[in-house]
Amino acid sequence: MPCCTPEFAHSADPQLRRVARSLTMLGMTRTAQATAPENRLQHVDAIRGLALFGVLLVNLYSQNELALTQTQVGAMASAGVDVWFGFAINVLWTGKAQALFSMLFGFGFALQMQRAEARGAAFTSIYVRRLLILLALGCMHVWLFFAFDILHVYALMGLLLLWARPLPTRWLLGLGLTLSLLPWLVFYAWLDGGALTADGDAPLVQLWDQGLVRRSVLFLGHDFPAYVHELWHSSFSEYLATPYGATFFLYVFGRFLLGYWIACTGFLATPDQHTERFRIELPVMFWAGLTLALIEEGFWYLPIDYSTRVFLFTTLIDEIAKLLLAGAYALLLIRIMQHGSLRKFTGGLAAVGRMALSNYLLQTLVFLFVLYGFGLGALPIAGASFCLALALVVFGLQIGVSQWWLSRFRFGPAEWVWRYLTYGHRP
Repeated sequence: MPCCTPEFAHSADPQLRRVARSLTMLGMTRTAQATAPENRLQHVDAIRGLALFGVLLVNLYSQNELALTQTQVGAMASAGVDVWFGFAINVLWTGKAQALFSMLFGFGFALQMQRAEARGAAFTSIYVRRLLILLALGCMHVWLFFAFDILHVYALMGLLLLWARPLPTRWLLGLGLTLSLLPWLVFYAWLDGGALTADGDAPLVQLWDQGLVRRSVLFLGHDFPAYVHELWHSSFSEYLATPYGATFFLYVFGRFLLGYWIACTGFLATPDQHTERFRIELPVMFWAGLTLALIEEGFWYLPIDYSTRVFLFTTLIDEIAKLLLAGAYALLLIRIMQHGSLRKFTGGLAAVGRMALSNYLLQTLVFLFVLYGFGLGALPIAGASFCLALALVVFGLQIGVSQWWLSRFRFGPAEWVWRYLTYGHRP
């Protein structure tokens, strides 16, 4: 049966009715207003905060891939220890944080829809306005500040979620898994089977190599207008106007569908009703995901020549590992919040998660100021160990600032502006 339609709350399916009742109890009213802090899903905020730490760490660690050659990375004074830290980051966080954050977006879509319909609000118009504002913000972000921006992708694929509203839950799961696992296999197979340049590289790979040379100068220089020009140029020539861009968009949409499916199952909305199931599934998901991630990362250290088949195999197991570990991290945090001795710590994660947009944008200021040439210019020493230390310090500060801010204000600053532009009145 269709999931999360206007008839969802009156479904004959007992499980869906139970989810609808749980959502209705989360402080819904007849007017367009924010969910009261005491009625928020605190565990979802905490999971979002944890995902944001992973996003910060991976984005910092990925900066050298954008502007430094492997020779430059290998010449860092910390290169010997960075090998081990980099291995750990790749196994535990690379792709996992983005998977977790994307699935939470799909979950949030279903939650917003149910709350809007329960209070009699016009969900579609509000949701579209909300995402168009996010799209404008994302475009400014990617073309003025940060090459790895994700907001524009979330906005566009979030609009596509409206198409998925009437899909049955089995379709959400099937299509979500397909788009989460297969697009990169198709892309890499296409890349390997296409025409080659005189240097023996695919044309797109050659474009990436040329961009790396340009950025190795611009990102370490002091010319901010030239940096902005590079963001405009490379975002189209190396990303949006290529099959790589289309692949990434579909890939993110697949994770949205999985998050939508999770909302329809009720796992996250009503975690206390699934405690025993989580207790069994958590170790299975974690150890299976960790094993696959170790196998995939370990292949890069083997003295073998990579064939296309081997590369596609490692890509597939890597994508499976990302989903498994992302799910395991979410379940682990829920278990901690239910019974763990570290439950108090999750309050800091939840505060960061409630201000996710503000904190994500603040992280960009860290990249610009600490790493790039028109700031401190630390990119040449930003190996894995440096990035991990910086991420821990920055995220610790974000926890403190978020808790201080939310003790005085109901919304983060970016969230306040976003809501004001969406509804047209002062929150």
